[in-house]
Amino acid sequence: PLYLPELFPTRVRATGTGVTFNSGRVIAAACVLGTGVLMNVLAGDDYAQVGTWTGLVYVVGMIIICFAPDTTKQKQED
Repeated sequence: PLYLPELFPTRVRATGTGVTFNSGRVIAAACVLGTGVLMNVLAGDDYAQVGTWTGLVYVVGMIIICFAPDTTKQKQED
């Protein structure tokens, strides 16, 4: 929530953040539905293994954020 509004100029900020947050919700819904498939692939009853694989989403996010540009000292265009 702190980084995303800085990516968009004021005139499109609400649309940009709305699309970004809601696309995250759609991806989360797809992941929840995909967990059933993952349970079948990983022998059906190993919740620890499913938790490990789904927890890797956070690791991927931490790696991606390292490559995001630093916008804290840039002036936003209006």
